[in-house]
Amino acid sequence: MAALVKAGLGLLDGTEISWREILAASIPVSAGMADALAKMREAYAPEKVDEEIDALVTKLDAIVGPALGLSISDIDTIRKHMNDDPFLQRVRPRYPFFRPRQYGRRKNLERKDRYVA
Repeated sequence: MAALVKAGLGLLDGTEISWREILAASIPVSAGMADALAKMREAYAPEKVDEEIDALVTKLDAIVGPALGLSISDIDTIRKHMNDDPFLQRVRPRYPFFRPRQYGRRKNLERKDRYVA
């Protein structure tokens, strides 16, 4: 039983959770289900996904860079700055599920009657 609980809580590894979330965590009911969860977790491990994204970005850089007139050394410099610069490190791609927070947006600014004289 303890191994199944460990397998279930392993899915929450790397995240900050509360006691309520621990108590509500899904626990596999069999060793087979625990093995399937471990394989699924391994398939979607953040390190593996990051490596796949980096490989795709490298391919895109090889296509887009020369089309923009950049040399290989220019592309390498840009990639270095994206990894080392404190501001540029925080730049992330917009994934389909990403919804950016809108700062300073006020309600009713788009109303048609607001601008009628």
